Amino acid sequence: MNLSLLVPQPQMVRSGSGNFRFDRDFEDQVRSYLFCDTLPEGITELSLPHELRTLPESYRLDIRPDKILLATESKSGRFAAMTTLKQLLLQCPGAVLPCMTIDDWALFSIRGVMIDISRSRVPTMNTLQHMIDLLSLLKYNQLQLYMEHTFAYKGHEDVWKDSSPLTEAEIRGLDLYCLRRGIELVPNQNSLGHMERWLAHPAYKQYAECPEGFTDSWGFFRPVSTTLAPSCRESFLFLEGLYDQLLPLFSSRLFNAGGDEPLEFGMGRSRMLCEREGRDNVYAAFLDRLHSLAAERGKRLMVWADILQKYPHLLKDLPEDMIFVDWGYQEDHPFDDDCRNLAESGRDFIVCSGTSAWNSIGGRWGNCRGNIRNAAAAALKWGALGIMVSEWGDNGHMQQYPIPMPGYFLGAATAWNPEAIDLLDLSGALSLLLFGREQKVLAQALMLLEEAGSPNGVKIHNASLPGIMLFDHHLPHYRSLLAQYAGYDFSFEYEQLEKAEALLASVEPGETRILYDEIRFTAALMHFACDLGHLRLQAPHFLLSEIDTAARVKLADRLEKLIIEYRRLWLLRNRPGGLEESAGILEELVRLLRKQG
Repeated sequence: MNLSLLVPQPQMVRSGSGNFRFDRDFEDQVRSYLFCDTLPEGITELSLPHELRTLPESYRLDIRPDKILLATESKSGRFAAMTTLKQLLLQCPGAVLPCMTIDDWALFSIRGVMIDISRSRVPTMNTLQHMIDLLSLLKYNQLQLYMEHTFAYKGHEDVWKDSSPLTEAEIRGLDLYCLRRGIELVPNQNSLGHMERWLAHPAYKQYAECPEGFTDSWGFFRPVSTTLAPSCRESFLFLEGLYDQLLPLFSSRLFNAGGDEPLEFGMGRSRMLCEREGRDNVYAAFLDRLHSLAAERGKRLMVWADILQKYPHLLKDLPEDMIFVDWGYQEDHPFDDDCRNLAESGRDFIVCSGTSAWNSIGGRWGNCRGNIRNAAAAALKWGALGIMVSEWGDNGHMQQYPIPMPGYFLGAATAWNPEAIDLLDLSGALSLLLFGREQKVLAQALMLLEEAGSPNGVKIHNASLPGIMLFDHHLPHYRSLLAQYAGYDFSFEYEQLEKAEALLASVEPGETRILYDEIRFTAALMHFACDLGHLRLQAPHFLLSEIDTAARVKLADRLEKLIIEYRRLWLLRNRPGGLEESAGILEELVRLLRKQG
């Protein structure tokens, strides 16, 4: 029995003597156990010792030669104990479980994951259910599906018709599926910034802060407004209509209305109001109105805290029951300062880190590890309700399904028992819980790809250097960063890729065929991006036109073949909506490579 494979690590384990022997029927009952189910025969439930009763989701699991004793005072504690037992049984192919006693409890009451289903990828129901099963096994208890336009709102078909959105029936089904696995599905609908999917349509420009477009803080003109006008009554009527359709579908009493990154807030229709009242006060009034809309529908409001960190004096005047979500995705994000501001306001808050998978192709493990640890330390120090790990889909959501997994695993470990994360064998846990006990090579290959995204000396905000080679023609902001990496040869990335590719060549995928193909494709796409980047960063001005014509044609040929596989893999786990948008970014790069020739 290898206890370092448990995710999260339990608080206390004491070895016993002897073994508990079980049959296939017992194993099946444990593995299929759902929230509030009757305990399998062979497990006896007892009262929890007094010293553990005040601890959240606490339990004692006492495995003896003749029986298993489970002591707890709550349904969530019972479910946590059974989840631990599920993981233990995965290590016991011989139907023999070593005796031990586990005393365990959660350090954070909220342990969540947020998955972006608006930037191109909308997972199939089967994929979402598979994800929920895994998150439940990792003891997460909250899931948010980040939405901008990917719910089938009645009367708004023009906005979502090409996105393969979630339907009312699917939301209800997911809500029940989550509840049976100890997870609260929290509605999430961004309600201020990131609304360009709506505001691009003529019928919705009446709600836009800058209907004719605006110049962002990076100096680039955006023809489509991204932010609702806070000064327009119609904006709130629009949101009311969305909330009336979406919120009743969820059993959760929480609602995340977003409110982050309103890029042009105060630059257009609300400019005069902001000049008169103050931009900070206009923002606070907007949040106050969102709070009222949520409360009228029986929900407790959650909002992002990024703007409030700029105006911490506003916190004391906002409704007392609001929950603030402080986000930051770099390893050096000032979570300590942020959390201190929120804690000193006396308000409830959650700390949100990220998987570092987006804009990277294969992940950025060094940043991911530092970011999640930093977030957890600040959350624990300043008394946060919990921590959340987010997975975003910027610029086509090009990362494959396995890439955020190390972040999910580490996030689960830190959300339950952050002081024991150094005891965790992450690669071994990925092998056991994701790939299957016999597929250790896939976990090792995945971690090599993850490490390739975080070489020493390269630090790009929310992206890796190979990653931006695929989309900087689509997002010019990143192009300006290339000069500081002139002459970079990608030697570290190539070394990691060669090791990963050798491992992949040595293994038969078996039942993990899709995961194998996704990791193999990730390695191939990263190799392409490094080859392209190597040529560009040797060129005088880092331009495609400065690369030898024959080399460009070869790169275009390679990328065309990769796009065929990209499309195939997409449809194995995701709905067709968004595929053309995502693949189109790569296809545009092919056209540019050929055009320059």
